[in-house]
Amino acid sequence: MLVTELTREQKAFYQVFVGSVLLCWSPLKAVAYLAPFLALAWFVLATHDRLFKRRALLWGLVWLLVIGLHALFETTFLLPSALLSIVTYSSSAFLLVVPNRGLSSPVLYKRILHVVSLIVLIEAALGISQASYGFFQNGTFDLDTGDYVEGTIHPGFEPDRGFANPMFATNIGFSLLALWPAAVLSRKGRGTITLGALALILASVVHILIFLTVALGLSIVYFRPPPTVKTKRYLRVAALLAVCALPFFVLKENFEGMPDLVGRFLQGQSPRAVIVLLATTEMPSQYPYMPWVGLGPGQFSSRAALIGTGMYFGGPLDPKPLPLLSAGESQAFQNYLEGLYVAAASDAVWGSSATQKPFFSWLSVYTEFGALTLLGTFLAGAVALVRLKKSIRTPEQHALATAVGAGILFLLFLGSMENYWEVPQAIFLGILLLKLLYANAVFPATSDFHTPNTA
Repeated sequence: MLVTELTREQKAFYQVFVGSVLLCWSPLKAVAYLAPFLALAWFVLATHDRLFKRRALLWGLVWLLVIGLHALFETTFLLPSALLSIVTYSSSAFLLVVPNRGLSSPVLYKRILHVVSLIVLIEAALGISQASYGFFQNGTFDLDTGDYVEGTIHPGFEPDRGFANPMFATNIGFSLLALWPAAVLSRKGRGTITLGALALILASVVHILIFLTVALGLSIVYFRPPPTVKTKRYLRVAALLAVCALPFFVLKENFEGMPDLVGRFLQGQSPRAVIVLLATTEMPSQYPYMPWVGLGPGQFSSRAALIGTGMYFGGPLDPKPLPLLSAGESQAFQNYLEGLYVAAASDAVWGSSATQKPFFSWLSVYTEFGALTLLGTFLAGAVALVRLKKSIRTPEQHALATAVGAGILFLLFLGSMENYWEVPQAIFLGILLLKLLYANAVFPATSDFHTPNTA
């Protein structure tokens, strides 16, 4: 199809998506933080729509108002960390500012799927090559060999040992969900999904494999395939279960360590368990307003807060403060989190495990914005799922709704593990894809959805 068949808004979205792909899959991690702002700025300028300008301005003003109110009533409020939170949470800007309805277009959908298919092929090929190199180094695909799989986010063959590996996994995960509807509706594109799934398994980010599998399974159950495709449903579920079982054999030792880590958490023996207990029992007694409105953006366990301490890059044992940013710690951080943060980084038992780190998005939103904001986030996801189900009329809409439902659950689940909601390089492409698929599921322009010509 020709670009001229798209509206101005849809053309801008396509341009935004391609530009964001280049930024979020690039090794320029600092620049990738700006991807949502650059995307929103381009979208507003390209569409010349006053509504988008007003909504973007409103988003910024609300954020500054929240910061201003907290700074007004808290004498030890850290303004640099609060301002930094605007950047770390910038993915929410495009999500809230740009309406979904105008993105409904089979033409736009197919054009973006072509891009997604190409990216999955490139990244999966590189990721599998990196995993193969790691295998020759370690003699196994298990243990830390998955750390080698980072795609173009860290294109070398020696692992970065940073967050590149989880970012690779989340981007591949969202991409596979975007390709799901087309693969369900026809046989084309399944080779691309298979190659991407293999790369995702070899990346060995266990929590992402679990979250993605559970999210897709729950979405299939919730939306229930229509009776006309009942036979195909069983075949797909059987294939899904077979694929999901593969990591348990390839990554046996990584999965075997999960029960022990979960057990330590449930017994209150891990840094994560301790901070959850403190945040829900002791902290409210010292900060009575915290459960309602939080301590303020960037003031406790968010990525912005951790970066603001000067200890995030390099870790608390070898801190590398950012230039031009004065390091500082809130009183709450010093009293409740700093000791656990240092202990988690220095303890060989769980220092490298994301499941035990004393910070993650659910905790950060609760402590910095309040329980009402966290509950509102979950409620927004629930409302979207209900609306998707009510909108289903055709097999095409059903396939789209299943993918979007899985993506929403996947995004929410990620918030329970690390501060993923503050990493645009990990979730922004997923948000763009979810907006596109949601628009086409809820506001279908036509049922003409076909798989792009991919392997």
